[in-house]
Amino acid sequence: MIRASAALLVAAVLALAWLERRSPQGQALREGRPCVFCFELDSGPAPKTRSLFAAVFHPRQRTLDLIYLPQTSARTKGRHSETPEELLSRLVPAWKDGSGLPLWEAQVPTLSDEPPLDARDWILRHGLLHFKSSWLHFDRLVLALEINRLRPQDVRPAWLPPESVAGPFLERRLLSQSEETGVDHPAVEVLNATPNPGIASRAKNMLRFKGADVMSVGNAVGVQRRTLVYDRTGQFENAASVLRMLGCPAAQALTRVDFKRIVDVTVVLAADCPLPSKEVGHGTD
Repeated sequence: MIRASAALLVAAVLALAWLERRSPQGQALREGRPCVFCFELDSGPAPKTRSLFAAVFHPRQRTLDLIYLPQTSARTKGRHSETPEELLSRLVPAWKDGSGLPLWEAQVPTLSDEPPLDARDWILRHGLLHFKSSWLHFDRLVLALEINRLRPQDVRPAWLPPESVAGPFLERRLLSQSEETGVDHPAVEVLNATPNPGIASRAKNMLRFKGADVMSVGNAVGVQRRTLVYDRTGQFENAASVLRMLGCPAAQALTRVDFKRIVDVTVVLAADCPLPSKEVGHGTD
C-alpha cells in the first residue's frame, strides 16, 4: 500500500513537471519574462460598473503591476472600442505579445474613486484561484499560485498615465526584467486632507528627518478618509519609500503620474495616519 502511494505520488510529480515544461506560462516564469494578463472588476447592480486593468507579473523581482485602464483611454474605431491588447500594442510597439491576453474576471460590491486600490485589495484578499479566466487551466494555475504568494508591498497599483507619457511607462513594465529603484531623496509635497491644522507640517518634519526632500505643504481639496501616497513620475518605488518613512499602517501607495506638480511623490494625509494634532478645527496648515 505504501509503495503504491509512493508510486502514485512520483507519477503525479512527474506529470506536473511535464505539464509545467509544456506550459507557455511555466516557460515564461522559468525565463524570468514578465507575464501579462487582463483583470476585470464588475461592481454594483445592472448596469454594472466595469473596471479593466492590465496586470504585469515580474517573476524575477516578484511584483505585480495593476494598471487601471479608464474608459477615456480607449479610442473608438467606428463602433469598435479599442481592446486592451490594441491599446498596449499601440503604446508599446516593441511589445509583440499583444494578441489574446488571458482575462481574469471578478465581482465586487462597490468600487471607490481609486479603482487601482480596489483591484489590489481584492487580489490580496482572494488571490486568483477563485476567479474566472479565459486561460488554459494549467497555465492559469501556474500563474495564480505565484501571485497568491505575493506580499501586500509586492502589488503595485497604478493609473494609466496620460497618453503623451504612457508609452515609456508601459514599456518599462512590459519589457523590463530589472528591479525598479527610486531616487535617494525623493522630492515630496504633503497635503492635509483632515480638518486638523498642522498635520502636514508635522509630517514634513518627520519625512525630512528620514531623508525625503519635502518641497511644500498645504491643504488638500476636501476631507479624505484614507492616507494615500502618490508616485508622480511613474517610479512606484519612490512612493513606496516615502510610505515606509511615513510609518502609517493604513496608508497605501499607488502611481498616478502628474509631471505638472514637479515632485516625485504627493502625500495626502487623512485621519487614519496617527500624527499628533494640537487643535481640532478647519484651517490652513
